[in-house]
Amino acid sequence: MGPVMNYVGEKPTDPLTLDIYPSGTSSFTLYDDDGTSCDYEQGIFALTTFVCVEAEDGIMVDIGPTRGKYKSGLNKSYVLKVNNVVSPDEVRMGVKIIKRYASQGELEDKTIGWRYDASKRVVLVKLSPIAAERGERVYLKGARPVE
Repeated sequence: MGPVMNYVGEKPTDPLTLDIYPSGTSSFTLYDDDGTSCDYEQGIFALTTFVCVEAEDGIMVDIGPTRGKYKSGLNKSYVLKVNNVVSPDEVRMGVKIIKRYASQGELEDKTIGWRYDASKRVVLVKLSPIAAERGERVYLKGARPVE
């Protein structure tokens, strides 16, 4: 989900919020182009694949490298909204442990971090900009869907 807009380009779409409901393995491919020209007809667009895997010891979200001829920017920021889960013990981006914050207010102005909202059973993970050509793996250790 991006910000609500009245027209294409009114606001930046960074960060992009991924609304995730983990169950087994699921995936989604995001299509992106400039939103204004017909360049997509000549193959000028980009695709990014996201995969969520529910494992015994946690939930893994892979943000794949962006493929294609359209270059929307070198880095993308994401917010993972992982719904209907128990709180993870820790969250990692690659091998780096991400800091946990107690409230939305604390997390709001951070570039990277996570928090758990027990009343909604939602984990919010803010990710620092990711190089489009590289992608990244996020691991929520101990998280699992609520039954």
